[in-house]
Amino acid sequence: MDNQTNVKKKESSWINLFKNFSLSNWDNFKPKVVSESSCNICDSTSKLEKFCRDGIPQSFRGYVWSTLAEAENIKKKNLFYELCNSDPLPIDEIILKDITRCYPDHIMFNDKNYYGQHNLYNVLKAYSRYNPSIGYCQGMGFLAGILLMFIPAEDAFWLLVSTIENYSISGYYSQDLDKLKSDNDVFTIILKQKLPRLYNHLVEYEIDTILFTTEWFLCLYSKTLPWPCLLRVWDLFYYYGKSTIIKAGIALLQYIEKPLLSRCEGLPRDECLNITLDIILHIHDVLYTDKYCHCFDNKKPQEEKIKVYNKQPIQDIILKSAVMKDIENEDNNENEIENENHNNENKEENNSNNNNNNNNNNNNKENYNEFELITPPPPLIHNREHRYKQHPTDYIHSSNPKINNGNNHQSFYTSISAINNNTNQEKNKNDQHTHGKCLPNCLCIHCFDIETFLNTILNIKINQKYEEILNN
Repeated sequence: MDNQTNVKKKESSWINLFKNFSLSNWDNFKPKVVSESSCNICDSTSKLEKFCRDGIPQSFRGYVWSTLAEAENIKKKNLFYELCNSDPLPIDEIILKDITRCYPDHIMFNDKNYYGQHNLYNVLKAYSRYNPSIGYCQGMGFLAGILLMFIPAEDAFWLLVSTIENYSISGYYSQDLDKLKSDNDVFTIILKQKLPRLYNHLVEYEIDTILFTTEWFLCLYSKTLPWPCLLRVWDLFYYYGKSTIIKAGIALLQYIEKPLLSRCEGLPRDECLNITLDIILHIHDVLYTDKYCHCFDNKKPQEEKIKVYNKQPIQDIILKSAVMKDIENEDNNENEIENENHNNENKEENNSNNNNNNNNNNNNKENYNEFELITPPPPLIHNREHRYKQHPTDYIHSSNPKINNGNNHQSFYTSISAINNNTNQEKNKNDQHTHGKCLPNCLCIHCFDIETFLNTILNIKINQKYEEILNN
């Protein structure tokens, strides 16, 4: 309920912002170049900047992105549909193959017959006709896929066009990747300034930053960052511009610097190289696994094995019990007839007959004592200590050593409450061990704080000279 209230308050704040600012004047409130002497946190910020830092609401995100990117200024009526209906080209087959790799786990894109893949194909096809100098490049599909999650296909196409053109990333998708290489050089220089230990570590193991920045820059971290964090980074990207791409990469390396270097201490060179590449190249998978997590005790308690009854002996008991019930019923009927025939006899004879019948019943019970195991189960006991002591008939004899595990008895009845109690206790144990106190050298999604990561991005200052190189 609190979360919904916060969302409504945030949406109302944005609605008031829409009323106060005309769309054509929003660009006046966007920073062009931030000098190194300025501090993004300390300077007075406009409402638009503050709202973008706090995160754009999901309901307005596509609209705000389009406005910040000035997509409306380049939109041409019906051009998107004309490009979609153009004659087929060889590039279309490559697009068809690649769209199945874009967000295969998302409900919009996991079915080739669903509208998500159809719209994604149309957007990429239209862009390949709109900008034939670039055509299509792998990585565009991840950008277009995110845009389609928030806005219709035509709007997503024009936002993709304005993003590539207005944010100076068109060179990322050229054949020679010239702009991506130059931005990687700037990234390497800033990495050397901000994180010298990690930079020297990469140089020592001859790891070029282009090895991982290529995917980061082409996909704008859509395959790298956790989803909630990714959207917040895109909010900053559309407000601050291209420098956010560089800052996000530096902030990400700053987050993994200490865990990575501590892992490599005292290890052989080959093993250290593998760990370094594993963490940097698969940071998304690393965060969502416990491979490099220190928030739990590696010595987890072994799960207690719950003994389950042997199916075959129980089936035999049920069959035998059904037969014995019929025999007992026949005996009872015969006894009733005999009693009726001797009603006129003396009381002494009746008493003697009754005694005989009781003796016969006792003999029958002794003979059929083994079949009393099918008695109804007792009430469930929630105390785990009495799990196998609930009823004297909880055990049956089995000759199978594998089932008995060397014991003379096999559990016949296991209560549901005992299983639930076991599950709850194991769950509590796992909760205690899976995620405890966040440690400095831990890499997991529990210790990845989005607000801290975003503040790290905002606190990174880039020299004006490098800002100009990025924006050219």
